[in-house]
Amino acid sequence: MISFSLLVWVSAALGAPNWVALGPEVIAGDASAVIVRVLNADSAQAPMIRLEIDGVEHEVGCADDGSFPDASADDGVFHCARKVAMGLVERDEWVAKFSMRGSNGESEQLGSLVYAKGGGYRFATLTIGEPGSAVATEFDLPSAEPRPKGTPPPAAAAENNGEEAPPSAPEPPPAPAAAPPAEPEMFSSHSSGPPWAWILVALAAGWMAGRHRRARPRQKTESVRPRTIDPLSGNGPVPEGAITVRSGNVHATVREVCGSLTLVRRIVFVGEPPEHLDPPGHDQMVCTDPDPLAIVGVLDALLADGGVPPVLFIVDRQAVVDTSGSSTDPLVDLVDAAAERAWVVVFTDDAGSPVSGTEPWSHDSQAGWSRN
Repeated sequence: MISFSLLVWVSAALGAPNWVALGPEVIAGDASAVIVRVLNADSAQAPMIRLEIDGVEHEVGCADDGSFPDASADDGVFHCARKVAMGLVERDEWVAKFSMRGSNGESEQLGSLVYAKGGGYRFATLTIGEPGSAVATEFDLPSAEPRPKGTPPPAAAAENNGEEAPPSAPEPPPAPAAAPPAEPEMFSSHSSGPPWAWILVALAAGWMAGRHRRARPRQKTESVRPRTIDPLSGNGPVPEGAITVRSGNVHATVREVCGSLTLVRRIVFVGEPPEHLDPPGHDQMVCTDPDPLAIVGVLDALLADGGVPPVLFIVDRQAVVDTSGSSTDPLVDLVDAAAERAWVVVFTDDAGSPVSGTEPWSHDSQAGWSRN
């Protein structure tokens, strides 16, 4: 029998992201999402769009079932949505490259679009077979309220050849509830047929758990907000998003940045921190599990407990290891996921290159900060 806990876990993963909770953040510019409309697609198979930003590739699933951001079910027009890490879009302007895997296995280019700096909704209309026709024109989005797949939104359902939708018939009275079966019958391992009821219960529980986890606020106390931090040393980086810091003395730079933040933030180290750090004003923690998912889980736990926000210091790039073997670049994956949750700083020596998706900075013990 399929494990109940496995079904719950899978369904929880499928329940995210929660666009109802994410929508206000995107509209306010605190988060970023790319919404794609796909024309001329094979109606029998939903396309899988590939979105590349600054060398970071995302897979964007599409649907034509009336679920957000699709407005009308089964009309042959597919819509796709993907949340994008703010670290990838916080520059003067950024480029999104769209492609998809064709039936022959080769990558089919659909076009590139340039977007303005910052968060918010970014739109793209792609036509399969016509890569030069990609446009970034905005289009209306349906409500993000959840509804069963295949059920069109109220606005689409009300359209009836230009006429108002007829009033719905009154709902019939509910049927009397059947008496629950006796406990031995419910849990008997000898009952005939597959345990579909328990599978459905597990799937529903996991789905709701995934929705609830994404919908909950990052901070436990909703009536307060964490104090913002000024640029380090007056002209250095602002603690938000993700940066790579190159310096001739990595440990000295770590000590300086740590000393600037320990009174107002909790610090999570990936890799061994340098010796002789300043006495901590808040917790300073070292990750013992090198897997990106485990490190992101630490950040989520700290964000949920109501304390001061965490920052992530990656002081050893080799300390990030994908134990599942499914990632081509676990460091980039970690930065991409962690930047949505906390300020991320990757420290490297002068010969190191910036991590994709981060803002490059340099620090010198005499000259101070400089932006590359």
